[in-house]
Amino acid sequence: MKRLVIVAVLVFALLVTLIACNNNKNPEETTDATTTKNEETTTTAGTTKGDETTGGVTTNAEETTVAEETTNAEETTNAEETTIAEETTAAEETTKEEVTTEDPKPADGIYATDDAEAQWKHTSFDECEARDAADTELKKAFAPGSCTDLPEVFEVPVATASIRFWGWLATSAKVVAVGYQIDGGDVAFNDAFLVEAEQGVIDVAASVGASNATRYRIYADISGVSAGEHTVACIYKLEDGTLVRYIEIKINKAAPEVKEIVKGENGLISADSYKENGEELATGSAYKWLGENRANGISGVANATFRGWVGLNDYTIVGFGYQIGDGKLVLSNTEFSVDFSNEEHKNQVLAIQANAVCYEFTISLADLEPGTYELKLYALASDGNLYNLMSKWGQNTEGKLLIVVPEPYEAPINNVISATYFGEGWAAAGYDCPVSLFEYNGGINLGELDLSKYTKVTIMYGFDGSEVTKNNFDAAGGHEIGLKSVATSYGVAGDPSNMEGEIAHTDMVFSDQGWAGGQRAAVIDLSTITYNGQVYLFLHSPQGTQIAITSIIFE
Repeated sequence: MKRLVIVAVLVFALLVTLIACNNNKNPEETTDATTTKNEETTTTAGTTKGDETTGGVTTNAEETTVAEETTNAEETTNAEETTIAEETTAAEETTKEEVTTEDPKPADGIYATDDAEAQWKHTSFDECEARDAADTELKKAFAPGSCTDLPEVFEVPVATASIRFWGWLATSAKVVAVGYQIDGGDVAFNDAFLVEAEQGVIDVAASVGASNATRYRIYADISGVSAGEHTVACIYKLEDGTLVRYIEIKINKAAPEVKEIVKGENGLISADSYKENGEELATGSAYKWLGENRANGISGVANATFRGWVGLNDYTIVGFGYQIGDGKLVLSNTEFSVDFSNEEHKNQVLAIQANAVCYEFTISLADLEPGTYELKLYALASDGNLYNLMSKWGQNTEGKLLIVVPEPYEAPINNVISATYFGEGWAAAGYDCPVSLFEYNGGINLGELDLSKYTKVTIMYGFDGSEVTKNNFDAAGGHEIGLKSVATSYGVAGDPSNMEGEIAHTDMVFSDQGWAGGQRAAVIDLSTITYNGQVYLFLHSPQGTQIAITSIIFE
């Protein structure tokens, strides 16, 4: 009986197994279940610890039916596919974004020697010297061949005109040019900086795996560099245009001492010619003219030109410079040096001062902020010091020259002639500021003005912008708007322009945008105007046209 029971149990278990195998033979369910198991295994293995992965992959067949397993598997697969797809997409997007936005090129376009693009193997930095304008050595940064002793900051004398770099480069690509850069500015290349490499250099370069050896002898011009700390770098250029910074040092240029030139003791100065805005105002002893006409300062001038000559008994003049107020000292070995006007003049000067050289400064004053500035002119000598030229130019103005830039002056527009003044604005035309509305022969009495103090005047004006006004404007005999010394307009309608008492003017420009929406600025250049007296604003009035003036500002 016991055996019969055991047999019956075994037969029942066999039947259950056969039924289960039969159900698993459904192709769709088998495929889905297999896929699900594989995906679950892959996903879980990537995110779950080993013992948790094992438990997650194993399913209790007695607790879960095949249909439920399939359903759950499909749901899990969809969810996991979405997650994986999202992660993949996000990863791809991140990768694409990084590839798109990443720019391996340095911001300044110059690579370092350890960048692959530099194709650099070795730099031999053999000598670094401060040299004067005559190419005489003033100071070494380190003993020859001992670049490891390069100081953190190379202190250079005031007479230093250039920093000389000498050595060689080993690279995997041909170097076509070498140059220098000061304080991150433009790179200055020069064919003369390249020197043919000796065979010994070529052999050593080859020993470090380089196919190219380059000798360099660079003169970094610091003659125009102000006193203080600066960065000087050496740059090489490859055939493909790649720029590489291979040496960089810090220098501290000493401040020059300002000395006086005393006639009969150490030299001579001559102040020969003075110009404003290109117009020559004084020749010969120009300092006398300045004393008579510019004792209170130079004002309302876009640029001023000073020409003369200077010589020292014991030193040569190697450059010139100027300074406006406490601004930057501008020095140059070449910019302000000029030839004598003719051989006769040159011979006359050299007969009394053998070391004399001619100079000419043209100095822009147009962008100065309002204020009073002292102008300083210097000669740079071979002893590294500055020699004051103002002792001559300012001889009749207490030893100095002033530049006076006045505060902007907004002239009142209410003293009208044949015009209507709206002191509270003109809302109907969109103006919320005072307005003077010109009729025929309209003008404004601006009172007494010294125009020599100003470089320009800006007049804001407007029309109604209509087609009728445009036709009237086009048909007018002139379009002047400007300053006069007499109370007469420039004309009306088709009249020819009346230039009586003309000081300066410009032409109006029509706008099809009405009134406040079409404001125009008439800017009149006053840089050459020296008039001082009664001033009026007038214009050429088109027929039947009103013109609104809202401001007149002198600067």
